[in-house]
Amino acid sequence: MRQRSTEGWFGMRRLPILLIVSAIFVSGTATALASDIDDGNGHWPVLQGNHRGDDVKALQWLLQGWGFSPPAIDGIFGYYTTLEVQDFQTSRGLAADGYVVDEDWGPLTPTLRLNGIGQMPSHVKALQHLLNVKRNAGLTVDGVFGTATDAAVRSFQSHANTYLDSADDLIVDGIVGDNTWRQLLFHYEHMEVGSYLCNPGSPPGSLNDSEEWGHTSTVGAIEKAGLLFYNRVWGGTPGQSRLAFWDTSEEHGGDIPDHGTHEVGLDVDLGMVFDDGDQCDVRQITWTFNHPSYDQAGTIALISDIRAGADFDGNGMIRLFYYNDPVVIASFPAGLISDQGGSSHDYHIHVKYCTRPNEGHASDYEVNYTLGTCA
Repeated sequence: MRQRSTEGWFGMRRLPILLIVSAIFVSGTATALASDIDDGNGHWPVLQGNHRGDDVKALQWLLQGWGFSPPAIDGIFGYYTTLEVQDFQTSRGLAADGYVVDEDWGPLTPTLRLNGIGQMPSHVKALQHLLNVKRNAGLTVDGVFGTATDAAVRSFQSHANTYLDSADDLIVDGIVGDNTWRQLLFHYEHMEVGSYLCNPGSPPGSLNDSEEWGHTSTVGAIEKAGLLFYNRVWGGTPGQSRLAFWDTSEEHGGDIPDHGTHEVGLDVDLGMVFDDGDQCDVRQITWTFNHPSYDQAGTIALISDIRAGADFDGNGMIRLFYYNDPVVIASFPAGLISDQGGSSHDYHIHVKYCTRPNEGHASDYEVNYTLGTCA
């Protein structure tokens, strides 16, 4: 019988992997949309070791429903979740590589419906959880597909038809088949203000008032970075400063005015750190890294925590930072932070996360996991 322990940092994998290379030598800005977003179609997400967030939690419930149970439903794709994914893949004749990609989702996601016979409660919990975090359905996650869950599914199906091409519209029938699962897992998650995160709002006159949605792995990485940053000691007391997030993506991806990227839920603009946590209250272009209240050491600490929040032992899910403070740039490995992203990065930090190829994203967001670095 396999020995179990709680999930945590990814640690060792069953399959050999190469070490993460810490330096990334890239420049430029992505302008291409993801093909699946550009043509109005959602896609299955790719999940893999060291991802975290609500899609991972749903995956863990789905695995549990098939008899492959991680020790905790915690939203952390750690060592033991990877083992369960590999065991599930083997049982279905799939490539047992631990990555959850297009061909894995179909076998993972059963058809569910109101009062369906033989439905596994864990599968229904995965559905209810996703409806809550993606569409604020307010369901009790109890594993019972009753009338409230049926209504929430129908509401989501109607919502998905507002962004899908007409040829791809979902049937609003409350039945959760492949197409409904696909759109629900594709749908971005809203970045929420909380104990560790804050949002100072858009500047006056900004056109960007709905751009706080992201790929669930992006949201999970930012939330972890926020917790790490919050737990630092400021003035002798922990919890005196929070991570300030700005623009991420629209709810279903696509262009954001005045941005060259942010189309696919993997770019986040963050406030640099100011004395007394003012990054949570002020978002002005005049508050640059030359401002007298700017906290340079705090900003270096923040970027360190953002890297740690990405979970790999170096840059991992992070392709690149854009930020123009030369002292901060020199504090990290060469090539990690670029000052070539434009003058707007005098007053905010741009983080470019990345993901595994074949998710349908533009190549600027893909990771070459064979080499362990961003492409």
